[in-house]
Amino acid sequence: MGFKKGLIVGALVLGTTGCFPGEGVTARDGTTSAAQIDQKCTTPENVSGRPTNVAETVSLINALPKPTSLGCFLDALEHPLKIVATSNQLSAQPAAGARSPRIFIVNAGLILSVVPAGVGADRLELSESAPYAQSTKAEIVFPVLSILSASAPYDGVRYGAGTTCRSCHASEVAVPDDATHSGAYASNKVYPDPTYLVSLASLLSSEQTCQPSAEPYRCRILSAVVGPSRDAYSGSY
Repeated sequence: MGFKKGLIVGALVLGTTGCFPGEGVTARDGTTSAAQIDQKCTTPENVSGRPTNVAETVSLINALPKPTSLGCFLDALEHPLKIVATSNQLSAQPAAGARSPRIFIVNAGLILSVVPAGVGADRLELSESAPYAQSTKAEIVFPVLSILSASAPYDGVRYGAGTTCRSCHASEVAVPDDATHSGAYASNKVYPDPTYLVSLASLLSSEQTCQPSAEPYRCRILSAVVGPSRDAYSGSY
């Protein structure tokens, strides 16, 4: 299924999401070309660059040029980004150490997470707030080659009668289908362990010292998160 099952226990102490990939992940060709890595994107007209739920994230991705790289999507978000970074490697979307942390992008009602390198670097994890201290979990694999359906992010984590997320996020329940949810499940939120938090100064240093000739993908993701004005700021959720 892509990630090692030994990571499941560690995910309990890390993030809001970071589920293991299910059987319905977004179609992709398995590679990201240099052109896709380098492509710079902006927020399309009539689409929010600060999505507050999974459906708005899908709308933003669908409005971007195809194939859509993860860097392109991050460019298109409204900057500056409010972020929380962790070096914890015990997760289904583990950090590759402090120099390549797992980065949570915090919006009202929605948390996105990415890693610049290692396992899960091709994935956008999504966690949309739900009642009773829960959140719906979703996942999109990049590059995105075609228009996403409303259910695609939820298909990415579906496993049997539920999701792969239930291994680490307790009390999973089905969310009734409506205008913004299709096949979604909600489960308890889990927050990053403060022991592993990475400072904004450290993240900015990692971005500044990254060598694109040696690590083009890592540099691209770090640069897109930090933003052209390098004005990302620390937050919490």
